[in-house]
Amino acid sequence: MSTTEVPADVDRLLRAAAGGYELIAKLRTLTSDPDPDVRSEALLRLSRLR
Repeated sequence: MSTTEVPADVDRLLRAAAGGYELIAKLRTLTSDPDPDVRSEALLRLSRLR
């Protein structure tokens, strides 16, 4: 294995972590939505992630 190769299991973990950060960023954006139902749902989902 060269120094630039990443084992498949590590690659999957890194991709999952990146996806989690993207989800959190999107939910945080939605907490500013003008629709109170969207804000409420985003806050609820964020609270479940913590």
